Amino acid sequence: PRSGALPFLGDRVKKGQVLLVLEQTPGAAESGDLRARELEARTAVIQARARRDQAKRELDRRRALEGVVSKKEIEQAELELELAERDVELATKQVGLFGGGSLRRVTVTAPIDGVIAEAEVSLGEQVAADQKLYTILEPSRLWVEADVFESDIARVEEAGTADIRLEGRPNAFRGRLFRLGQLVDPSTRTVKAIFEVDNASGAFRPGMFAEVAIGAGTPREALVVPDAAVIEEGGRRFVYVHETPEEFARREVVLGERDGDDWAVRAGLEPGERVVTQGTYQLRTAR
Repeated sequence: PRSGALPFLGDRVKKGQVLLVLEQTPGAAESGDLRARELEARTAVIQARARRDQAKRELDRRRALEGVVSKKEIEQAELELELAERDVELATKQVGLFGGGSLRRVTVTAPIDGVIAEAEVSLGEQVAADQKLYTILEPSRLWVEADVFESDIARVEEAGTADIRLEGRPNAFRGRLFRLGQLVDPSTRTVKAIFEVDNASGAFRPGMFAEVAIGAGTPREALVVPDAAVIEEGGRRFVYVHETPEEFARREVVLGERDGDDWAVRAGLEPGERVVTQGTYQLRTAR
């Protein structure tokens, strides 16, 4: 940790960055057990080295008798030496585990590049072996999970994308179908669909609710207005129509389907009429 401080909620970390160092403080009984295991491990190293040396001598002997002993016997001796060397390596690691200090001090590093989403440890705190210390997520691309009715599965597969909206955000985000579940929930008759969304803006956060809209059906022409132009009052919807350079008329409209940031207009506007998309608040207060 930098300057003795632990990474905090919201900090960005790099893969391999040291998050904290855990120091084990075993009790008397645990210390005695560790010493006994260390002694067993050191004895195992001595035995493994002896087997390795014997395997090497046997390989050298067979190689010296090449032509007398078969090639298969030489290959067998090579394999036995390789296995003996692995036994030495493993036994040496066991010594380090029980007597070299690595069990008493463990360095915890970040497994991925990302942001600290949860930090559940403080400097000097005692922690348990099963305790969660940090949650790290890579937020640039996130998954949005939606329930899709079984009757809509084919249309979702065909569309391949969805418009995803967050409460309080004026614009929709485009999500790509990443996975579509294979099991239908018997109680809701739905399957799980997962959409991958670009979260470079940081608008999405794990646990948020979102509205997922999937375009389906045959494309058709329609008069549309952007969502930014629509005003809702008392369950009715209005737009401001730009009639002259300094004159704007408030017009009630009947809207149909929504496609991303656009609404289909069923009544109230004619093709070619211009609507206000910015400054509608000022026009409302000026009435």
